[in-house]
Amino acid sequence: MRTSSFNNRPYADKPGYLVAVILLLVFSIMGYGFEPPVALQSDYGICFPSINGWQMPVFLSWMLNFLTLGICSVIALWLNSVFRFIHDHTMLFASIFLVLTGANPWLTCGFGSPAAFTLVMLIGTAILFAHHGSRNASTGLFLAFSTFAIGSMFEYAFALMIPIYIIASMYIVELRIKQLTAIILGIISPYWIALGFGLIEPSDIRMPDLNSIFFAGFIDRIPLSIMLSVALASLLTLMMALNNALKVFASNSQTRAYNSIFNLVAVALFWYMLFDFSNFTTYLPLFFLMTGIQTSHFFNITPIRHASLFIGSALAIVITLFCLSLYA
Repeated sequence: MRTSSFNNRPYADKPGYLVAVILLLVFSIMGYGFEPPVALQSDYGICFPSINGWQMPVFLSWMLNFLTLGICSVIALWLNSVFRFIHDHTMLFASIFLVLTGANPWLTCGFGSPAAFTLVMLIGTAILFAHHGSRNASTGLFLAFSTFAIGSMFEYAFALMIPIYIIASMYIVELRIKQLTAIILGIISPYWIALGFGLIEPSDIRMPDLNSIFFAGFIDRIPLSIMLSVALASLLTLMMALNNALKVFASNSQTRAYNSIFNLVAVALFWYMLFDFSNFTTYLPLFFLMTGIQTSHFFNITPIRHASLFIGSALAIVITLFCLSLYA
């Protein structure tokens, strides 16, 4: 697999990552105080108020969001350094995640479900990856699904991802009665404890009410630049995933398992962005990370003579769309 020339380029290593962090900071500063023309995020969890409703000073919310996104990129880099789902050393996927997320003012104006969802999903993914091939994965499965279940209390998007990660678990371990029991207990335990301590009542539990993009009455109030950026990222992710499939899946079984999970998650996130459209910003940062992973694979395995020109052109488009969405 072709990797060395790609990974030695500045944009795929620390210089590129540093530029991405700076761009995230600049984008976040420019978007400070930004108020979306229509509230897209959900306003409830399964049994507790949404993270979006947490009251905190504007600057603290903005700073917490910036730090959380930065931490997410560090966790993603750590995941690859430990589990090597992308061959050899590269930081491009984390850089792409920071730039694409930062270029959307809806995601950087304050702390809410998008950053929190991404962080918790990465933590759960790390727990799951750590138990690949383990004969005693019950503890890890319990912890991972407890993490998702706790998140679902505050943001129902976690509940929608639980079935996806049950399927993902099949790539990691052989699911037997003991493992399935651990998953079920992990999902139930947080709710059981909350009910037992009187923190919630059965009547507080609410099921997600999904709103499809095809029937959303507010779609005309969303800036075209936002829709275009999501559409372009989705199209590129799909095209690169198809291009990467054969060579990535020619790797060892462990690498195939990790990338199969990322492919599954990317498809699920895209599906939910379409059919849970009123909450699509929650899924967007994690989807941008999937875009970054596929892009890194693409540059690793596809000979491109003028890759720097490609990166520069893409960055120019991203900055243009950011300015349009900020002042739309």
